Amino acid sequence: MQKAKLLYVDLEKASQRLKEICAARFTVANRDATIKRFEFTFEVAWKLIKTLVELSGRKTASPRSSIRVAADIGLLDNPEKWLKFLETRNITVHIYKEEMIKEVYPTAKKFPRFVEQLLIKTKPHLDS
Repeated sequence: MQKAKLLYVDLEKASQRLKEICAARFTVANRDATIKRFEFTFEVAWKLIKTLVELSGRKTASPRSSIRVAADIGLLDNPEKWLKFLETRNITVHIYKEEMIKEVYPTAKKFPRFVEQLLIKTKPHLDS
């Protein structure tokens, strides 16, 4: 449970940083920072999801399976959106073309509200 609590705190911090850069005035540098913060925030989110899924007694090995099981146990309301965020995160690893950046950036800006929902849903699991 301690690992989950630490990941929760890390996700709160990452989410706050992502929200800050999403709210910043558009510049190319801010766009690029948004994408990088999205990538980092997604990583922490899926690790928290995986940890909580395992604490519930289920095993997962990948972000995709963790998202599916998390939806099954009620941690995520919209697994399809989370799977889309996973696809977007996978693109960020290979982002070097302008058209890829233009696809990822708007998706990254939508992520904070889903992280907020995750934080709300996972909080009770940490207090028990």
